[in-house]
Amino acid sequence: IGAGTTELHVLRPDVARVLPEYVLVFLRSPAFVAGGVATMSGTAGQQRVSRDYFAQAPFPLPSLGEQRRIVAKVDELMALCDELEVRQRRSAVARKRARDTTLHRVVC
Repeated sequence: IGAGTTELHVLRPDVARVLPEYVLVFLRSPAFVAGGVATMSGTAGQQRVSRDYFAQAPFPLPSLGEQRRIVAKVDELMALCDELEVRQRRSAVARKRARDTTLHRVVC
């Protein structure tokens, strides 16, 4: 599992204690991302999160069982978000089609 930007900080968790999927959930969390954004440096096109932030950010470490439950719940919620996004796109297409049909009937 990997994630990266313009600069990579490599993290290799001890898989006997930490699920890689759990690490990814943490690294993508709004709190971790916001903290990283606040410490960015560099030019606008090439801003970077400092190594210190990445290395020193507190990392919550629940039991493996709890990590599995967290990852499963996040996966479940993300699947629901994906489903909602698909439904919204379909609804937008249906609205556009209905609008276009109505306009065509009024104009023609």
